[in-house]
Amino acid sequence: MLIRKYNLLIWRSVNNLCLGYVPSGVERDDLYQEGCIALYGAFNTYDTNRNVPFYSFAKLCIERSIIGYIRKFSSLSSKQFYSSLSLDAFVSDDVTLYYSDVLSDEKVISSLTKYDEDVGDLYLYSPIINKFEKNVLVLQIAGYSYSESANQLKCSVKKIDNTIQKIKRLLN
Repeated sequence: MLIRKYNLLIWRSVNNLCLGYVPSGVERDDLYQEGCIALYGAFNTYDTNRNVPFYSFAKLCIERSIIGYIRKFSSLSSKQFYSSLSLDAFVSDDVTLYYSDVLSDEKVISSLTKYDEDVGDLYLYSPIINKFEKNVLVLQIAGYSYSESANQLKCSVKKIDNTIQKIKRLLN
């Protein structure tokens, strides 16, 4: 009954706090659940002697709990956990290539380490490169030639070259 009564308050808090930056790995439903838990906590800790309306107290508890949850996921360890990839996953939906295939030798591993240092944020967090450009970037770092990349992505060699040049311009 408590959740039904304050359902709109929880969703309003979630939506207001989601207008800003929300780190990857955080879903609106997770924030709603955190708000529900905070509402139960507010109910159990509410003090009627303080002359504060329950609605205001509950709103404050819910918002602080959601902000704390978002802050927890903004930490470096959470970013590393949620940006990690399974070796059994495909590099892309368009390419039938597993990450474990890409990491088959030490030369590629060192290239990927350099890639992670140089362009990891560009790949993971930047909206300035699209899905196709990310696929080209992964294949080039894996050591594929322009023609092999073009065959994998079903496009022309010239398009691969143009895409690589665009990514280089973005990095400079």
